[in-house]
Amino acid sequence: MKRHAMLLAGFVLAALPAGSSAQGADGVSADQRYFSSRRTYEAMDLSRARKNYIACLASDNEGVVQSALAQVAMIKLILPGGKFEDLQAAVNSLAVCGKSPETRYEAYLTGLVFDSPGMFRQEAKTTYQDADQLFVALSGRVQSTLIGANDRKYVRPR
Repeated sequence: MKRHAMLLAGFVLAALPAGSSAQGADGVSADQRYFSSRRTYEAMDLSRARKNYIACLASDNEGVVQSALAQVAMIKLILPGGKFEDLQAAVNSLAVCGKSPETRYEAYLTGLVFDSPGMFRQEAKTTYQDADQLFVALSGRVQSTLIGANDRKYVRPR
Protein backbone atom coordinates (compact mmCIF):
# COMPACT_ATOMS: atom_id res chain seq x y z
CA MET A 1 0.00 0.00 0.00
CA LYS A 2 2.85 2.36 0.83
CA ARG A 3 4.34 1.75 -2.62
CA HIS A 4 0.99 2.59 -4.21
CA ALA A 5 0.74 5.86 -2.24
CA MET A 6 4.27 6.83 -3.23
CA LEU A 7 3.52 6.07 -6.87
CA LEU A 8 0.44 8.31 -6.76
CA ALA A 9 2.41 11.07 -5.09
CA GLY A 10 4.97 10.75 -7.88
CA PHE A 11 2.20 11.05 -10.46
CA VAL A 12 0.93 14.23 -8.84
CA LEU A 13 4.39 15.74 -8.69
CA ALA A 14 5.16 14.74 -12.27
CA ALA A 15 1.87 16.17 -13.47
CA LEU A 16 2.35 19.52 -11.80
CA PRO A 17 3.96 22.00 -14.15
CA ALA A 18 7.38 23.09 -12.98
CA GLY A 19 7.92 26.69 -11.96
CA SER A 20 10.85 28.96 -11.27
CA SER A 21 11.67 30.43 -7.89
CA ALA A 22 11.26 34.01 -9.09
CA GLN A 23 8.56 36.10 -7.47
CA GLY A 24 5.55 37.08 -9.49
CA ALA A 25 3.66 40.36 -9.50
CA ASP A 26 1.74 39.20 -6.44
CA GLY A 27 4.97 38.84 -4.43
CA VAL A 28 4.62 35.07 -4.05
CA SER A 29 7.46 32.87 -5.25
CA ALA A 30 6.67 30.07 -7.68
CA ASP A 31 7.73 27.56 -5.01
CA GLN A 32 4.90 28.80 -2.77
CA ARG A 33 2.20 28.84 -5.43
CA TYR A 34 -0.49 26.19 -5.68
CA PHE A 35 -0.90 26.78 -9.42
CA SER A 36 1.90 27.37 -11.90
CA SER A 37 2.13 30.34 -14.21
CA ARG A 38 0.05 30.58 -17.34
CA ARG A 39 3.20 30.24 -19.43
CA THR A 40 4.11 26.98 -17.68
CA TYR A 41 0.69 25.47 -18.34
CA GLU A 42 0.90 26.49 -22.00
CA ALA A 43 4.34 24.85 -22.37
CA MET A 44 3.69 21.58 -20.51
CA ASP A 45 3.68 18.12 -22.10
CA LEU A 46 -0.08 17.62 -22.34
CA SER A 47 -0.02 13.91 -23.15
CA ARG A 48 2.10 13.12 -20.08
CA ALA A 49 0.07 15.44 -17.87
CA ARG A 50 -3.22 13.88 -19.03
CA LYS A 51 -2.06 10.38 -18.16
CA ASN A 52 -0.92 11.52 -14.73
CA TYR A 53 -4.07 13.50 -13.96
CA ILE A 54 -6.30 10.61 -15.02
CA ALA A 55 -4.37 8.40 -12.58
CA CYS A 56 -4.77 11.04 -9.86
CA LEU A 57 -8.51 11.39 -10.53
CA ALA A 58 -8.85 7.63 -10.05
CA SER A 59 -6.99 7.67 -6.72
CA ASP A 60 -8.50 6.39 -3.48
CA ASN A 61 -7.06 9.43 -1.71
CA GLU A 62 -9.62 12.25 -1.69
CA GLY A 63 -6.92 14.92 -1.33
CA VAL A 64 -5.15 13.70 -4.46
CA VAL A 65 -8.46 13.64 -6.37
CA GLN A 66 -9.47 17.13 -5.24
CA SER A 67 -6.04 18.57 -6.03
CA ALA A 68 -6.14 16.98 -9.46
CA LEU A 69 -9.60 18.46 -10.07
CA ALA A 70 -8.27 21.93 -9.33
CA GLN A 71 -5.29 21.45 -11.64
CA VAL A 72 -7.46 20.02 -14.42
CA ALA A 73 -9.88 22.94 -14.10
CA MET A 74 -6.97 25.38 -14.34
CA ILE A 75 -5.61 23.62 -17.44
CA LYS A 76 -8.99 23.97 -19.15
CA LEU A 77 -9.30 27.61 -18.06
CA ILE A 78 -5.90 28.43 -19.53
CA LEU A 79 -6.29 26.23 -22.62
CA PRO A 80 -10.04 26.55 -23.36
CA GLY A 81 -9.69 25.25 -26.91
CA GLY A 82 -7.84 22.11 -25.84
CA LYS A 83 -9.46 18.76 -26.48
CA PHE A 84 -9.38 16.80 -23.24
CA GLU A 85 -12.12 14.20 -23.74
CA ASP A 86 -10.42 11.64 -21.50
CA LEU A 87 -10.05 14.11 -18.64
CA GLN A 88 -13.59 15.34 -19.12
CA ALA A 89 -14.93 11.78 -18.94
CA ALA A 90 -13.05 11.18 -15.67
CA VAL A 91 -14.33 14.48 -14.24
CA ASN A 92 -17.93 13.72 -15.26
CA SER A 93 -17.68 10.30 -13.63
CA LEU A 94 -16.46 11.89 -10.39
CA ALA A 95 -19.35 14.39 -10.45
CA VAL A 96 -21.71 11.41 -10.15
CA CYS A 97 -19.63 8.79 -8.33
CA GLY A 98 -17.15 10.79 -6.23
CA LYS A 99 -16.65 9.51 -2.67
CA SER A 100 -17.61 12.73 -0.89
CA PRO A 101 -20.07 15.56 -1.55
CA GLU A 102 -17.10 17.96 -1.76
CA THR A 103 -15.43 15.88 -4.47
CA ARG A 104 -18.69 15.56 -6.41
CA TYR A 105 -19.29 19.32 -6.21
CA GLU A 106 -15.75 20.21 -7.27
CA ALA A 107 -16.03 17.70 -10.12
CA TYR A 108 -19.35 19.28 -11.12
CA LEU A 109 -17.75 22.75 -11.22
CA THR A 110 -14.77 21.40 -13.18
CA GLY A 111 -17.20 19.75 -15.60
CA LEU A 112 -18.89 23.11 -16.16
CA VAL A 113 -15.49 24.59 -17.02
CA PHE A 114 -15.12 21.86 -19.65
CA ASP A 115 -18.67 22.35 -20.95
CA SER A 116 -18.60 26.17 -21.09
CA PRO A 117 -15.04 27.51 -20.84
CA GLY A 118 -16.17 30.87 -22.25
CA MET A 119 -18.36 31.46 -19.21
CA PHE A 120 -15.23 31.48 -17.03
CA ARG A 121 -13.06 33.95 -18.99
CA GLN A 122 -12.62 36.26 -16.02
CA GLU A 123 -11.65 33.40 -13.72
CA ALA A 124 -8.97 32.35 -16.21
CA LYS A 125 -7.29 35.75 -15.79
CA THR A 126 -7.14 35.60 -12.00
CA THR A 127 -4.32 34.22 -9.85
CA TYR A 128 -5.45 31.85 -7.10
CA GLN A 129 -3.54 31.00 -3.94
CA ASP A 130 -5.10 27.55 -3.59
CA ALA A 131 -7.78 25.19 -4.89
CA ASP A 132 -10.41 26.54 -2.50
CA GLN A 133 -10.10 30.05 -3.97
CA LEU A 134 -10.47 28.64 -7.48
CA PHE A 135 -13.59 26.64 -6.63
CA VAL A 136 -15.14 29.59 -4.77
CA ALA A 137 -14.57 31.75 -7.86
CA LEU A 138 -16.04 29.10 -10.18
CA SER A 139 -19.03 28.67 -7.89
CA GLY A 140 -19.56 32.43 -7.76
CA ARG A 141 -19.53 32.65 -11.55
CA VAL A 142 -22.08 29.85 -11.84
CA GLN A 143 -24.34 31.50 -9.25
CA SER A 144 -24.14 34.94 -10.85
CA THR A 145 -24.80 33.47 -14.29
CA LEU A 146 -27.81 31.49 -13.12
CA ILE A 147 -29.23 34.38 -11.11
CA GLY A 148 -28.63 36.73 -14.03
CA ALA A 149 -30.43 34.36 -16.40
CA ASN A 150 -33.29 34.00 -13.92
CA ASP A 151 -33.67 37.77 -13.61
CA ARG A 152 -33.94 38.20 -17.38
CA LYS A 153 -36.52 35.44 -17.69
CA TYR A 154 -39.17 37.33 -15.77
CA VAL A 155 -38.59 40.85 -17.05
CA ARG A 156 -40.89 42.31 -19.67
CA PRO A 157 -39.16 43.12 -22.95
CA ARG A 158 -39.01 46.82 -23.71
